[in-house]
Amino acid sequence: MKKIVFCVMLSLLLTACSNSESSEADTVLETTAAQVTETKPAVTTTACKTEAAVTTEVQPTELKIDMSEKLDIGETYEPSISNINKCIFFTDNGRYFNSDFRHGASSEHYLVYNNGSGEIENVLDAPNLYHYSVRYVKDNVLYITAKHLIDRIYLKLEGNKLTLDDIMLEGFFTEDYVYCKEPSEDEKHTIIYKTDYEGRNRTDICTLNVPYENIGDFTLYEDKLLYDYSASKDNRCFVCRDLNIPQNETVYEDVNLNSYYGSFINNGYMYFIDNYDDYRLKRFNIENQKFEFVCNTQSGELIETRNYNFIDDYLIYNPNTDNYEDEGKIFIMNDDECKEIFDASEYFGTDGSLYYIGNIQYTDGRIFVTAYSGGFGILIFEMDIDGNVIEIIHNTYDIDVMAEE
Repeated sequence: MKKIVFCVMLSLLLTACSNSESSEADTVLETTAAQVTETKPAVTTTACKTEAAVTTEVQPTELKIDMSEKLDIGETYEPSISNINKCIFFTDNGRYFNSDFRHGASSEHYLVYNNGSGEIENVLDAPNLYHYSVRYVKDNVLYITAKHLIDRIYLKLEGNKLTLDDIMLEGFFTEDYVYCKEPSEDEKHTIIYKTDYEGRNRTDICTLNVPYENIGDFTLYEDKLLYDYSASKDNRCFVCRDLNIPQNETVYEDVNLNSYYGSFINNGYMYFIDNYDDYRLKRFNIENQKFEFVCNTQSGELIETRNYNFIDDYLIYNPNTDNYEDEGKIFIMNDDECKEIFDASEYFGTDGSLYYIGNIQYTDGRIFVTAYSGGFGILIFEMDIDGNVIEIIHNTYDIDVMAEE
């Protein structure tokens, strides 16, 4: 396949405002692939609540964490799926995936667009633009956060058209609303609010007794707000707040959600990877507010992983161990079995190289996996529940790999 890469050139030109004279701040995006426009919809606030500092019930630092006896996997909460890290994104215009070309100690990381014509286009490669994250996909639009120089910016991408979005903030995305956070006027608290995708019809949800910069990602599930924050340099706290009981929440100390790896909610449990505890997979029972280690249902050993997902009644994951040969393996597990279904090093490592898994995605009944080997590139492929490779979607390795017949 002939790959045509179009570079998106982005530059931000800001004009400062002084007390003596006012001027407009203009932001300009320039691209060789498509004209980029800036949208500034009006913001309308329909409700606003200001709360005093919340009353909290602080749990002991040494939490009791039980061993899971049964997984009892059920339905996965859809918004938690939509807000999780992914390796490929689908729209009616085509599909997008992350590409990472590495050259020795350096690398080039960008977003690739395939409109179905057989050619690929680089749509998010711009000067001084880095650490981007596709947060959500709605109505064929990708909502993206990124850093430009020292500033965090918000972008929308439809087809190959990139637009600066100065309304949308980071938050928790649902079908109809985005739940966002912002600092209070005194900068001592954080306001959680919801808005539609045009930045209108704002409704304030609650005020948290934590400074804005200390709060990480958050999740809303039924009538609960779940979030973590930094209480000190060495202590992150997890909070479960009942939105039906004003100014009441429960704080659990020394719990690290590590939002980078994502938090699924399945059958009333919030799953998370604790990277301060050897990447052990844990879960929080939202109803009875108890923590559990997720254990191998056959051996009883604690599950350590950096990538996991849910497929029907299975937990699918790859192990994080001291043995590098295991990091390319993928297992599925439920209450009845735990078995290895795939080994990337065995399948792709024709030259003896070792692979590790970077992402496991389950979308519309299909499994997509990202694999890496050393510092040479990225491989994205689709596989079935039995570990059979169906399609090599993207391959930046200088090797010849083909899907099985």
